[in-house]
Amino acid sequence: MESSSSWSGVETNMTEKVITVYDTKNKQIVGIIIVEEIEFGYITDKVVAYLKPPLKSAILPIIQTFTQKSINIPFLIKTVSNALKTAYSTKNISLLEPYTLESDNKNKSSRNKRMIEQLNLPYPLERGCAYYGKKNH
Repeated sequence: MESSSSWSGVETNMTEKVITVYDTKNKQIVGIIIVEEIEFGYITDKVVAYLKPPLKSAILPIIQTFTQKSINIPFLIKTVSNALKTAYSTKNISLLEPYTLESDNKNKSSRNKRMIEQLNLPYPLERGCAYYGKKNH
């Protein structure tokens, strides 16, 4: 879904991207991470995630430790994956390449809730939000 916004004083078109969090051992989706891509893979400083509770308490704090003013999607995927493997000894969790979220629904919360319901998972996912960079939110 594209939206227009000002980032660093420049008018940009943002596209929402979804990164699937996948458990390779149990072969199941264990969450999704939604980011807004500004351009060239760089994202806004807000990351929304729907994750199983143990992963929520692991992934969101990792993202909050980023001190850069801007990061790109490959950096996010690589850093979170590496941190999960080293700090949390979680070798079976993979972050998949993102896909573009296409939706005409302007109400993101209800859209995301329906998207999660359509996954038809046997367990609940919890919503969480993380901000990175030096700016306090």
